[in-house]
Amino acid sequence: MNWLVVSLACGGTPEVETPKEETVEVREDRASLERHIAVPEGYDTVRWVARAKGTVGLGPTDLVLLAWFPADEVDLSVLGDSTGTATVHPDEELARALGITGSVDGATYSTTAFENIRWRGGFAVVADEGLLVELHSN
Repeated sequence: MNWLVVSLACGGTPEVETPKEETVEVREDRASLERHIAVPEGYDTVRWVARAKGTVGLGPTDLVLLAWFPADEVDLSVLGDSTGTATVHPDEELARALGITGSVDGATYSTTAFENIRWRGGFAVVADEGLLVELHSN
């Protein structure tokens, strides 16, 4: 703040850094996804994205990951029994990067098949077009 007062007192114009818009990289390789989460056998085609959740600060940063598997590769036996039906609201920025707008309606399942020690929670929902999985880092 003091540099602003000195700058203005000397007739200078304060430099304000404009925040850069972050872009989310869409990945399509199973191998890189497997470095983060468990991927069941047979789920070979995937589009996925991840980003920091909230603001980055001191300490660990929470992350959110969204993965889309096409319907022809979804083996429901791997997911177990459906937990019902629901309308889920995926992380808006990540969903938009995958071409998903708004909410997704479908049968819900446990995310256990995709979880590991670092990634848990979120949701797994099967819609007509495929399986959408959202996980959060611990």
